[in-house]
Parts: sequence; structure tokens; C-alpha cells
Amino acid sequence: MKPIHSQAMNIAATYFLLCACLAVFLWFTAFGTALSDSYQPDPLWFTLLTGVLIVLQAPVAGVAWLWHRSSPSGHMNILLMALLAGGWSLLLGYGVCFIKSRYKR
Repeated sequence: MKPIHSQAMNIAATYFLLCACLAVFLWFTAFGTALSDSYQPDPLWFTLLTGVLIVLQAPVAGVAWLWHRSSPSGHMNILLMALLAGGWSLLLGYGVCFIKSRYKR
């Protein structure tokens, strides 16, 4: 593989893994809260981490929001969300490499 492709794949994989770990952590935290007996409002750190994930994966969040708006009772398939997140990560990885190669001294 060419160095730029290897570097782009490393950036994309790191970005995807970071977002996936954050999403799984937030999902398990929300799931655990839903199973608890008493309702407490979401803590500030949970809201902030959710906002960070939405910003990092903006296209996926936008598609999920549109999906929910078109059919409120349906949920997006997790595989489709993972594919969208992977595509977005690849786009960002190649974008970062392209920008770095253009401004390389």
C-alpha cells in the first residue's frame, strides 16, 4: 500500500475505534440507567459526551435523526449506522491526508 493510503487508513481506523468505544460506553451507561429503579436526570458529563459523539459523527447522527423523523416507531439498523460511521471515518482519514500533503513543506 502507498504511504498515503496506509496513513489514511490508520487515521480512519483510530477515529472509528474512538467513536465506537464512546458510543458503546454511552449505550451501556444509558441501558444501565434505564434498568435502575429510580429515575435521575442525566448527569452533565453524560450529556457532554453525547454531544461530543454527535459532533464527531455528525452525518450518522443526521441520518439517524431523519430516519426517526420519517418513522418514529422504527429505529435505524446498527449495521447501517456502523457502515455510515466507517464511511465517514474513511472520508475524514483521506481528507486529513490530502490536506497534509497539500501543505507539506
